[in-house]
Amino acid sequence: MEISNGKGETIDWIIFDLDDTLYPERDYVLSGFRSVSKYLEKAGYLDSVSTFDFLSKRFEEGVRGKTFDLLIEHFGLRGIEPVELVSLYRTHYPKINLYPGMKEIIEGLRESFRLGIITDGYSLSQTLKIESLEIRNIFDRIMLTDLFGREHWKPDSFVFELFKEDERIDVNGAIYIGDNPLKDFKPARDVGFKTVRIVYEDGIYRDAKPPIGFEPDTTIYSVSELKELVEDISVLTDEVH
Repeated sequence: MEISNGKGETIDWIIFDLDDTLYPERDYVLSGFRSVSKYLEKAGYLDSVSTFDFLSKRFEEGVRGKTFDLLIEHFGLRGIEPVELVSLYRTHYPKINLYPGMKEIIEGLRESFRLGIITDGYSLSQTLKIESLEIRNIFDRIMLTDLFGREHWKPDSFVFELFKEDERIDVNGAIYIGDNPLKDFKPARDVGFKTVRIVYEDGIYRDAKPPIGFEPDTTIYSVSELKELVEDISVLTDEVH
């Protein structure tokens, strides 16, 4: 499970993805569904229990992207469009928490490393997640790819390159930790970062297989394994110093 930069160079930065890396993305989805459900009940469309039950079941079935269209069609709701519900979902203030033990790990990392986040997703949604998790002050730099245009969402490497240049990170001087092998690791590897995939039992992309060239350097399966990994990195870094 140990990861090294391979050349005895100093690892200065540990950079994280956000969703399903620092906290369970499923919790955000359900939080959004609750917000939409309460709105529809208050507006007189449908009781919140029926709404939430329908939406959450579709999510567990693997439905993505058209959930609100299906809701409106199933219950015959009139006078409301899917885009309105999508907006409510994306702009709600979420009730979410870090994975148990994660805060202690990232706070401990601050003693030896600079910490960053590079995350996809609509900028307002990601900002509200970060505020709800109360982690802004823990990280030295947070970059939302959406602020640079949808074309620069992962797996595009533009934001990674910008992060590297702005912070003057040496080749192999950073590690990127994420969950989604379809987009997280290729841009990080393209700019010379080492990569770690964390696979949680409840992770949305836990069963996703990386295409050729998108593989992580290392895969771990829990917060406890992440703790062991960063302790190994700390030892390696101390030896270099």
